[in-house]
Amino acid sequence: MRIPSRQEALLLLKDFIPRAGQHYAQNRNFDEGPSHRRNVSGLSPYLRRRILTEAEVLNQVFQFHSVQSVEKFVQEVVWRTYWKGWLEMRPEVWSRYQKKRHELQHLKNNESYQSAVRGKTGIECFDFWTQELLNTGYLHNHARLWFASLWIYGLGLPWELGAEFFYRHLLDGDPASNTLSWRWVAGLQTSGKKYLASSSNIEKFSNFTNVKIPELKKLESTENPEMIPHQKLSMNPPAHWRKIKNLLIHSEDLSPEISELQDLDFKQIFSISFEALGLQSEFDAKVIHFDEQTLEEASQRAQKHFGVSVNRLSRLEELGSEPILCLGVPQGLVREKLKPSLNVHFAWRDWDSEFYPLAKSGFFNFKKSLQNLDLKIFCARQTKTTD
Repeated sequence: MRIPSRQEALLLLKDFIPRAGQHYAQNRNFDEGPSHRRNVSGLSPYLRRRILTEAEVLNQVFQFHSVQSVEKFVQEVVWRTYWKGWLEMRPEVWSRYQKKRHELQHLKNNESYQSAVRGKTGIECFDFWTQELLNTGYLHNHARLWFASLWIYGLGLPWELGAEFFYRHLLDGDPASNTLSWRWVAGLQTSGKKYLASSSNIEKFSNFTNVKIPELKKLESTENPEMIPHQKLSMNPPAHWRKIKNLLIHSEDLSPEISELQDLDFKQIFSISFEALGLQSEFDAKVIHFDEQTLEEASQRAQKHFGVSVNRLSRLEELGSEPILCLGVPQGLVREKLKPSLNVHFAWRDWDSEFYPLAKSGFFNFKKSLQNLDLKIFCARQTKTTD
């Protein structure tokens, strides 16, 4: 279980930096079990909540490596940004997923679903990953793909319920990466592509031998992602945003003191947890605990930086009617709760404003667009303005 603090995240980053180049590129796809994770960074729960920001992580990595030598790690960091930007421009994909998963709740009573979420399917590797997820709140990215493929094509379960199961238990689960990754495995995200796990691939990249998995049923995709139109993003804060004297800290971005808001003079600061937003039923207890602890730690940092006591809200209605500013909230459950509050105004980070609009199509085009930007200089500039 990850320690919920920025200090722990910085220690993990410092430890990982020497391995961010060739070692990471060559070894990142191997899942050698919960006790052997030095082939990956372990930073995802902290990046997901922006306890560490993408810019400061990459800026520190670039102090020791050339941009080219850490290309694979850079790609993994910006993948999350790409997914968020893609979904931000296509909010109906999130709405459609939400509607469908609610319609499928009755299937949770079925034996096949219960066996899957309890790790009792009889598929050794799948059941192991289920227990690892339940116990630790983490799965290696390769294991997530294998798991999702077996869930959809081997067990015949709806991908929407699989995405819900992951999001409920993952400490690093965010709506865009989680939902769209499941869509990708299901063949809905990239036209003509779906992900089918194989015994040989699992054996090659994990510690499992003599892997036996059920025959995978090659379901036909019923959706063409290229037909989903993207809408233009509006990411500009209100004209008077610098005059707003109230700040809201939320779990989607826990470092306002190292953001574009750092120099503002706030009179009141509030914080709101998943539970206070009425989302406690969506998450497992370990995720709620991590949320509570990281929010408390973020509040202490904000209080020290801004010199204002942080008022912990027990429900959203306690905000009142005065204008309040918060860092931008991407599509997801938290956005659904905050969006109806007309007095809440989003201030997007420059990282998001720069990169979200580039996610108009596939990741290859997104990555190509990034090449027109000197990422090293951009990250250094962002870090300099947020120190």
